[in-house]
Amino acid sequence: MPRSGEEYVIGYDIARSGAGDNAVIAVVDSTNRLVFMDTMRGRGFQYQMDWVIELAERYNSADIVVDSTANIGDPIAELLADRYRYVLPYYFTKQSKRALIDNFSIQIQTKNMSIPSPRNETECGELLKEMRVFGAERTPQGEIKYGAPPGFKDDRVIGISLALWGNTKEKARAKLNFKFITL
Repeated sequence: MPRSGEEYVIGYDIARSGAGDNAVIAVVDSTNRLVFMDTMRGRGFQYQMDWVIELAERYNSADIVVDSTANIGDPIAELLADRYRYVLPYYFTKQSKRALIDNFSIQIQTKNMSIPSPRNETECGELLKEMRVFGAERTPQGEIKYGAPPGFKDDRVIGISLALWGNTKEKARAKLNFKFITL
């Protein structure tokens, strides 16, 4: 249940219905504690957008950090931004995915995030399973590729990584205290 006055950030990993992928919504509070996670399989974009906006409004007008990559993500991010004012698109490239996963790793290593104890294969239990298999692999071209091995999913990892990115970057921006001067 959302706490009054608490700030939340939502990570939204988009998925096309019928593509075998899961859409994931992860909500973290200002202490990087995972407070809600939902996985949607086979749900269309309209349902996904309605649900993420409903959650954002429920969680004190939370920012939504959404995967805005390529043909699917960009138009969905635009449609979300037309309907909700706190949308932060995140476009995946090799470099930006590395930055996202590096931030996720740092949050784990510094114990700057928390995941509730899983009970009976809940979303958190599934997230922990994904985290165990998620990794980096060097391609024959020498590039690093991040993700889950064949036969496994990484949607929850990406969902929470997007939420943590939004939370971490918002805090960093708030700490910057720029003063503009006239020369």
